[in-house]
Amino acid sequence: MKKSILLAVAIATIPAFGMAEGYTNMDLGQFSDRETCMARAQNAMARYINTYGGFEYQSTEWVVYGWDFTPGDQDVTIMCPWVSDTTVNAFLVVHGETTDEERIFTAETLETYFTATK
Repeated sequence: MKKSILLAVAIATIPAFGMAEGYTNMDLGQFSDRETCMARAQNAMARYINTYGGFEYQSTEWVVYGWDFTPGDQDVTIMCPWVSDTTVNAFLVVHGETTDEERIFTAETLETYFTATK
C-alpha cells in the first residue's frame, strides 16, 4: 500500500517539475540619460513582439513592462533607474513558467535588440 501511495504521489508531481517558474536577469549597460535607455527598451520590446510574438508592452517613467512573450508565456521588465547622479543603468528581467532555454533565448534576443543601436 505504501508503495502505491508513493508511486501515485510521484506521478502526480511530475508535471510540476516540468515547468517551474524561473528568472533570467541581464545588465544591459549604462547611459548618461534615462530617455535613451527608455527609447531602446521600448524599441527592443516592440521589435521582439513583431518578430516572435507577445501580448503588449507598457512604459512608466523608468520601467518598460512586457507581457506574454513567446516562446512560452513570459513577462519581461527593462528598468532604467538612476544609479548615481550621472548614470542610468539598464536591467532586464525575464520571468515565466517556461524552460531555461526559452527564457535565455528571450533575454538574449532582447539584449541584441536593445544594444543594436548602441
